[in-house]
Amino acid sequence: MLKFFQNKENTKENFFSKIAALLIYAAKIDEVYSGDSGLTISNLESNSQILGDAILKLSASEDSSEIEMDFKITNNNKELLNLFGNFSIEDDYYPLDLTLETNNFEINPFSKIGKNVISNFEGVFNSNISISGNTKNPNFFGSIETSNVAFKIPYLNVRYELENNSTFFLDDQSFFIDEFKLFNTLTGSDGIISGKISHNIFKNWFLELYINSQNLLILNTSSKENDLYYGKGMFNGEAIIYGPTENLLIKLIGSTNKGTSLVIPINDSKNIGNLKFLNFVNP
Repeated sequence: MLKFFQNKENTKENFFSKIAALLIYAAKIDEVYSGDSGLTISNLESNSQILGDAILKLSASEDSSEIEMDFKITNNNKELLNLFGNFSIEDDYYPLDLTLETNNFEINPFSKIGKNVISNFEGVFNSNISISGNTKNPNFFGSIETSNVAFKIPYLNVRYELENNSTFFLDDQSFFIDEFKLFNTLTGSDGIISGKISHNIFKNWFLELYINSQNLLILNTSSKENDLYYGKGMFNGEAIIYGPTENLLIKLIGSTNKGTSLVIPINDSKNIGNLKFLNFVNP
């Protein structure tokens, strides 16, 4: 079993540095980039989830300046992922001319990518993505079509689902969201989400999201999740989520709906009159 793309807080590696390491490992069997090379991996694993079996094939050009690759992941004889194309080998980076195709590929193995901001991904996606640039500054262009996608926002303790066939569009290092229907099965509430999610080679995530709804569950916590304030919040209006994932700004413009209940414990407070973080504004 090969554990690949493990999520570690202190690692400086990223998705493409690990891909590059795998490519070069296979290509440098004789310390010369020539001829054909291959590598077979059983039970390829990502974040404690088995992806399937992987086969990597490489073929160097006559002058060894470029390598043609074909990387596949299969499970139960079904091809889930195919990364193919050409790359070159430079001293500090690897120029890329690749295409990534996925077919009913499970999102769950990558559920740690959002750390504590978004978790518990479910569902599958189909994609066709062109990858250019180089391993230090890759450019992505294409689309990801989703099916049965759900995720949780731990801070709010709310699970959301996306309408089937919602499609992300990729351009450079951003995922663009064009009016996806977002809903919560627990309350039967829904809304529309738009915006984009940017990254720096799958690190330093930055969110620019806008949610509009006439009635959407936006909070469902108890004192166990947050002892400063907790409760249930049903929202009518616009929510703006902006900033890096470790320091998000969440701005709500609207009103609460029936079913909202917010608790702010003050029994143990020594200064109960100083609630500066809570402002009531008349519309």
